[in-house]
Amino acid sequence: MLRNLSDHGLKQRASQMWLLMRVFPFIMFEKVERGDRHMQPVLLLLRIMEIVFAPKLTRSIVPYLRALIQDYKAVFMDLFGRKVNRINKAHHLEHYPECILRAGPLILYWCMRFEAKHQVMKKHANVVCNFKNPPKTLARLCQATQACALGKKQYQINTMRCVGGKKHSCVRNFKPSSVQL
Repeated sequence: MLRNLSDHGLKQRASQMWLLMRVFPFIMFEKVERGDRHMQPVLLLLRIMEIVFAPKLTRSIVPYLRALIQDYKAVFMDLFGRKVNRINKAHHLEHYPECILRAGPLILYWCMRFEAKHQVMKKHANVVCNFKNPPKTLARLCQATQACALGKKQYQINTMRCVGGKKHSCVRNFKPSSVQL
């Protein structure tokens, strides 16, 4: 993936990129000279992330956040200019201060928990091999998983399968020990 010079994306999940950004200065500490101008946008972005992912904020931090975002934008344009297109998420940074003023800390509204929940369904979708109505099958599997998690001893899903022109009944048993949320 890194050898493809035309594609500079890392193709990571949000949690992986968040972790990479947080440890990046420690990884690159010995490799980058002190005061390197290419490290400046990374450090500004880290400060912005500290504020955006904070569980509690005061109103007085919002002007500082606005200034950091403007500095980041200016440094990025100074370094890369028109050579690199800014991604859409960089544009969303400009709206964060207003969102914080209206709704409070953004960490309370992030979607990473939902992405984690959907990860299980993505794995099921790869295994199920239902090409006619995958949402129905995945919804039933999700219901079975939830039923097991809520304490029912065993949950069954009855399905019909056609093999060689004949209908066969298929029962899948779910037990709480085999279900992971």
